[in-house]
Amino acid sequence: MIKIAEAKKLSPFDGEISPFPMERLIEQAIIEGDWVSIHTEAPWGGSLDTLRMARKMTTKPILAKGIHKTDESIQAAFDLGANYVLCVGRNPNINNVIIEPIQMGDFSDYPVVLWNRRDLSTGKPKVFNWADVRKTYKGILGCGSYGYPFPWDADFCLYSIRPK
Repeated sequence: MIKIAEAKKLSPFDGEISPFPMERLIEQAIIEGDWVSIHTEAPWGGSLDTLRMARKMTTKPILAKGIHKTDESIQAAFDLGANYVLCVGRNPNINNVIIEPIQMGDFSDYPVVLWNRRDLSTGKPKVFNWADVRKTYKGILGCGSYGYPFPWDADFCLYSIRPK
C-alpha cells in the first residue's frame, strides 16, 4: 500500500480544515506519506504555486490533486514537478494520470482509479461504497476521503494531514 499524505487547508464543503500555513502542512505530509498530495485548485486551498513550493521541499513523488478539466492543466502540473496527476471525471490517456470517476459506470479502461467517497458536486457521500467499487473495478484502486480510516485492501491510501 502506498500512503499518500495530502497537504490541505480548505474544503469547499467544510471550509478551513487547518489553521497552519501550507508550508507546515507540506512538511508534515513529507514526514507521514510515501507520496505527497498537493491540491492545484483554489476551492481546496491549492494552486500551481503550492505545487512548485512542494517540489522544492521534497524528492518524494507528488500527486497534483485537482479536477484538471484540460490536458493543458495536466501538463502544467507535470511541468512544475508533479510525478502523478489526478483527473476527475475524464480519461485524458496521458501516462501517470490517476482517474477519479464520478460514477460507478465511469471506470471503462482506466489503469489506475482513485475512488472518492464524496460526490464533488454536492459534498455528500456517494451512494456506492468501497465494497461496491472493489467488486466492479479490478485494476489498481485507491480511495479518497476526508479523514476517515481507509480499507486495508487499498493499493493507494489518501488521507489529509492535520498537524497539532
